[in-house]
Amino acid sequence: MTLKTFFNFTRIQTLPAALLSPIAGCLFAFWYFGSFHFWPTLLFFIGLASINLFVSAWNNLMDYQKALDPEYKKWNIIVAKSINPKLALNICLALLAIDVVVGLIVLCPPSSLKEPKYFGEADLSKHIHDTKPFQ
Repeated sequence: MTLKTFFNFTRIQTLPAALLSPIAGCLFAFWYFGSFHFWPTLLFFIGLASINLFVSAWNNLMDYQKALDPEYKKWNIIVAKSINPKLALNICLALLAIDVVVGLIVLCPPSSLKEPKYFGEADLSKHIHDTKPFQ
């Protein structure tokens, strides 16, 4: 499978739309809190891209497998680009596995990814502890 076929199979053109809101959220969080956690954010975006590509590829695979009309089936990218359905399934499972592994790393980071103090973290925690609720 060529890279172009892979990108068509996973509908890479939908990725920018999926990343737009989280990028805006990161920019807002950096502006509001004054800190940025590089490694967790990078891993989050890798996981987000992986799950987005997985969903699109899975949709293509299910369209192929569940199509009842042969005329409709021939327009599916799996038939149009002669992608082996087992390869398509393996790609889907690999993308899902990447997302699961990245998610677990974000939840339970190894010590090499833990930064001693993030930029602005001490200021933020002091601000949170110094504020009194309902005043």
